This record gives sequence, C-alpha cells and structure tokens, in this order.
Amino acid sequence: MPHYQYRAIDKSGVMQTGLMEAETVLNLHSQLRQAQLYVVDFKEAKAKEETAGIGAFLIGGSVKPKDLALFCRQFSTMLGAGVPIMRALDILCQQMVNNKLKSTLLKVFETVQKGLFLSEAMRKQKKIFPDILISTVEAGEASGTLDTVFLRMAEHFEKEAKIKSKIRSASIYPIILIIVTILVVVVILTLVMPAFVKIFESGGAELPVPTKILMGISDFLVNQWYIVFPGIIALIVAFKVWTRSESGRLAWDGFKLKIPVVKKVVKNICSARFTRTMSMLLASAIPMVQALEISARVIGNKAMSKMILATQEDVQKGILLSTAIRKLNAFPILVPSMINIGEESGAIDDMLEKAAKLYDEEAEVSIQRMLGLLEPILIVIMAVVVGFIIISIALPMYSMFQAIK
Repeated sequence: MPHYQYRAIDKSGVMQTGLMEAETVLNLHSQLRQAQLYVVDFKEAKAKEETAGIGAFLIGGSVKPKDLALFCRQFSTMLGAGVPIMRALDILCQQMVNNKLKSTLLKVFETVQKGLFLSEAMRKQKKIFPDILISTVEAGEASGTLDTVFLRMAEHFEKEAKIKSKIRSASIYPIILIIVTILVVVVILTLVMPAFVKIFESGGAELPVPTKILMGISDFLVNQWYIVFPGIIALIVAFKVWTRSESGRLAWDGFKLKIPVVKKVVKNICSARFTRTMSMLLASAIPMVQALEISARVIGNKAMSKMILATQEDVQKGILLSTAIRKLNAFPILVPSMINIGEESGAIDDMLEKAAKLYDEEAEVSIQRMLGLLEPILIVIMAVVVGFIIISIALPMYSMFQAIK
C-alpha cells in the first residue's frame, strides 16, 4: 500500500504535515477529512519507504538502548515545548538515524493517525519497544505527563547503555587474551610440534608421558581438523540455542549466581536495574504488582526474575514489598532496607532511585574488580598451558642429548 506525504489545514487554520498510508488518493482525502484536516497538497512517498526498508535490512534490525534513549529524550523535549504528538512523531521519523527504529516510528505515526493512543500504537510494535516503555507511556497518557515519562525513560535507557558498555569494555581484554592463547597453542601444535616429532622418532629416545599426550593432541589436530573446527562451532551454536530456551536460560543464569566473583557483579547489576525500574514505574503511577512484573522482565537474569515474580503473590496478599524482597535472599541487604525506609516515609520511589544510583556505582566497581582478578588468572592459565608444551618438548630433547654424551 502506498504512502503519501501531505500538507493539510486543521479546523483552527494551522498547517499540518505528515505521512499517511492509503490505497488511493480518494482514500487519502477521506481519511484526512475524518481527522478534520483539509488537504493543501500531497505526494507519494513510496520510494522513501522502500529505501528505509532496504537500509534497515542492510544495516541490521537491532535497536539498542542508546537509540531508544535518543528517541525518548528528543520526544520529551518536543512535547515539553508544546509540539503536538503527531508533529513530534513526523519530525522524529525524518531525522532518526537507526533505520529499524525509523521504519517502526512510521508505523506508529500511521497508527496514531487512525485515532489510537500512542501507547496502543507502540504496543503493536512491541518487538521494538520494551514493555517498560509502553507501560510508562500509557501511565503518562492517563496522567497528562508524557514529557516527564519520556524524560525518565531516556535516563533509564542511557543508564542501561552505560552498564552494557562497561560490561563490553571489561570483556575485551580477557577475550583477546583467550584468543591469543588459543592461537599460540594451535600454531605450536600444528606447525611446530610435527617438526619435533620427526626429530624424536629419528632419535629413538624414550618419550615421557607429557610428550606422548602432546603428540596425540597434535596428531589429532593435524589429521582430524575437519572434525575439530566444525565440532567447536557446533558446540557454540548448541550452547547459544540452549541458553535461549526457557530452561537453559534459567539454568545458565542460576549458575552465574553461584560463581564466587561473578555472582557479586550479577547481583549488583540486577539490583541497579530492579531499583531503577521500580522507582520509575512507581513514580509513573504504575500499580506495584504490575511494576514487579515489568521489572522482572527487564532485570537481565532469568533466575532472579523468577524470584521477583514470586513476590507478586505476597504483595497481593498485603505483605510489604520490603518483607517480600527480604524473604528472597537474592538482593543485597541494602535493597530491602531502603525499600522499608521508603514504605515508612511514603516516598518509596525516591528511596529506590537513591538505591539505583548506589548500585550503578557498585556495579561499575565490581566489574572493574572482577576484571582485576580475571587478568592474572588468565595469565597464569596461559603460562601453565605454554609451560606444559615447552616441558613436553624439552624433556625428550634433554634425554637425546644425554644419550649422545
């Protein structure tokens, strides 16, 4: 179905511009008349739509937190300046850089034009817009505070992007070290070791057990490489498929909470996300039970999400949130304590926001601390592996030199 860019005058005499989907020009005029708009001029925008779709396909379909943060902040600014929702959406559609988000906003624009609320239009695109954004927009529409809601969501997505950036930055060095170690070992076993094997066989020396093990691994890599590499790829794919399943994700996330150093990082990150999300939802007048459900979905750890969802029943029975959270024994003790203070003072959203700021800092510190511990551990592992290879090669050579003497 073609799209048309139009200019029209509303009943107040104000010029409006926008984009609308219509089967024919007559349908375009009919739809605009129903919206009490009178067409001045229009043109078909089919080529533009197709270009956006191709761009989205080539660049990729992901919408990152930083893209959502930019969208929310720009939308908040325009709404705060008195720009109508339709005009704000039209401007954002034209200037949005992320092609996937751009094409999604075009669909939202068209849906709102048909008379639906913004939250309803966004819910139709729930693969792009997370539940937390849709629910807070719905609350903002009911309270007339859409600009404030979008500002809060911008800050939320900015903090999410910051946390992900910290995790990504902290992972770079260990990943590089692991890759370098694997490459060094593979080169030694496939290129260097076969040359030494010939020397050992011609010398007729008795080979020690470490050398025999190394020779066996080297022989397998050289002669059965077509099994090794596809096998590694198959294991990686199988692991990804498993962790994307409900039971696999739950087991993997639960395992993270048992690793001594990692569990503190995971708990700090989850605590920051939980308190920040709950603070924002409660400040937006979202009911606590619904806020718990949304927070559980965005926390990022399936095992902890399951625990949070278990508190819904307690809260519905009238049990205080702080008591229900304390029973879980999943979050640091400061979380239920801060919630309890908020319950007593009647400012639970403010106390949760303060807790979120604290755990944002704690998460950053714990990530750096984990990295500081991980680096020497990886170096020691690398030294042990390379040392074993060197000893396995040196022992038979020493025996050969002794025999010559």
